[in-house]
Order: sequence, then C-alpha cells, then structure tokens
Amino acid sequence: SQLTSHNSARMGLYVDELLVVVPFYNPYCKIAKLNPIQNPELFKIDTYKLVNFLYLLGPAVNSGLVKFVVNPGLFDDNLQLDFASAAYARARGKEVSSENIEGLREEYAKELHKVIRAESAEIREQQLRQICPHMTDQEITLTLPYFEQLGKEKASIVMTDEVERQLVEVGAQILAVRAGVNTDTALHLCQYTGAMPFTNSAWRWQELLTASKDSQTSSEGFAELTQAFKELDFNFLNNVDRGFISEFHSLNRLDSMRSYMRRIWQAADSDTNEEATLNSLQSELTTEHQKAEGEWARIRQETKQWIARVSDPDSTLEPVVSGKLHLSIPQTGFVSSVGQEKFAALTDPVGEKVSMAAYIELAG
Repeated sequence: SQLTSHNSARMGLYVDELLVVVPFYNPYCKIAKLNPIQNPELFKIDTYKLVNFLYLLGPAVNSGLVKFVVNPGLFDDNLQLDFASAAYARARGKEVSSENIEGLREEYAKELHKVIRAESAEIREQQLRQICPHMTDQEITLTLPYFEQLGKEKASIVMTDEVERQLVEVGAQILAVRAGVNTDTALHLCQYTGAMPFTNSAWRWQELLTASKDSQTSSEGFAELTQAFKELDFNFLNNVDRGFISEFHSLNRLDSMRSYMRRIWQAADSDTNEEATLNSLQSELTTEHQKAEGEWARIRQETKQWIARVSDPDSTLEPVVSGKLHLSIPQTGFVSSVGQEKFAALTDPVGEKVSMAAYIELAG
C-alpha cells in the first residue's frame, strides 16, 4: 500500500486519472482462518496500514484523480485461478535477480521493523531469539537498543500511542506486502477500462513486455518517439503529502505535458496514424519537455516550502526525484489470454489490446 501511494504521487502529474486496485482483503475468503471478518484480531496491524493508505491517498481520491477498481478475480474463482496460473507460467524457469530479491527483502524488513516496534521490550527479545536463533546473548543485548530507537520514531500519522498500546496486546498477526496485481490481472483491467499499465519495478516491466509479440521494440511509427523518451530525464514527486497531486492538478501544473501524453495515448490506440501525426508528436517532445522543466522548478520550490513548514528545516527529504519515463507502444499491443471469452460475452465492446505501457525508472 505504501508503494502504491508513492507510485500514485510519481505518475500522478503525467496522467488525467489513476486507477488503483482495491488493496483490502477479500471478505468472501473461503478459508476461515484467513477471513478478516471472522478473525479480525489477526489483521489488526494490517488494518492500521490500510487506514494509513487511505489517509495518504485521501486528497487524490476526493478530487477524483484516483479511483478504485476491484480485482475481478474476487468475484470469479475460475478467473482468479487463471490469473494465478498465468503468473506462474510467466515466472516458471526464470531466475529471480538479486535486485528483485533485495527489493523484496527491504520491503519485508520494513514490515518486520513495524511489528517489532509495536511490541514490548520482553516480546522484542523473544522475537529476536526466535527469528535469529544463532545470535548470542551479547549480540541480542547490542541489538535491542536499535529497536528501542525504532519504537520512538512514529512510522505514520495514524500510529498514535493508543494504536501502539493496542498493538502491543496483539498476538499472532497476518501481514501483507502489497506490490500491485500480477501482469495478467493488470492487462485484463486495462483492456476493460481503456487504461494504460505502469510500474516502477524493473522485473515487472520485463514481465509485462512478454505480454506482446513485439514489445522489445515499439512499432515502426513510434520507435523514434519512444527512443527519444528514453534519452530524456523526467521529474517525479517524492516524499510529499499526497494532497499535492490534486492541488497541482487544480493549478494546471504540467497541464501541457498531460495534454501531450494524452495525444500520444490516443495515437497509440488508433488503428490508423498518419505520418504527419507521428512526426508532430516527435517534434513536440523537446518543447513539451522544456515546458515541463520550467514547471518543475516551481513545483520543487513549492514542495520545499511545504517541507520547511511541517518538518525540520534541515530535513534531507527530497520532494522531487529524477529518472526515466520509458514508453512501449508495440504494433500488436499487450494482450493477456486470460478472460477474453468473458469480454466477448459483454454487450459493450472492449478493446482488443492494451496499446501502451509505461515504466518509471528512478535515478540511482
């Protein structure tokens, strides 16, 4: 959920609307011990995480910029199994890179820190001995003060003393690290809603590219444009109140760039594109990028002023980060084989493919 809110902030100024898959647990879960309705005590910590997630995205949701969509597999067991089978097939036989493992380890470590921070000193010591049975008494003694310090740092605005007191009283907990839906679920939703998938994960991007016959190179008409995008640096919001996304939208910040991105999407989604249209998009990129750079100078200043008001003036938080915005516009588009028969049975027509995808690659 934290990753989702960060990604929403980073992509939010380049699009007109963001669709976020509902992250809440399925209340119709058939396994009783994993049902949050039947066993709410097991989901107490995770519930506070979800409340914080809603708090972070609240301003963007209220403004209409962010809209929630439901994973269709929650209402169709066979479809959910198809999604899972497709994900397994895409991953089968592929070695997980060290970067992927490190990213997951870092995310799980953060979750573990939050749990340990909420426990009493006695429980912390017990947990350390269970998790790391090889640690000596001296190593345990040296490690405990580190978690004591973590306990003094509030992880979020909703992690109040009362919340921490309640969490200390909780026993076993079920925690989830949410990293978005799998590739086939995302493509199914995008094909149905007319949206474009985007990610900030290198391994998810590579997996997404496998959903097209020719995705490694954009279609001939868009090849120069997508290559030009790769050569430019873009800015993204980072470590700021999520209210800035909707506020900057209301102030028309990056409005010209969003209009330009919209025209690229419309061209990618069109069955026929005149050479003049593609040449125009190519020639406009430099101008639109320069306009955006000027806007980002103002955005950077405004966000720094906000940070100075709400935190330590010497804060090292960077409100704006740079990186690359990769686009892929393959001739055949992106298509998942999952659920196509359901689309065929609908009264309203659904697009035959997802025409474009984006990947945010942060610098460093």
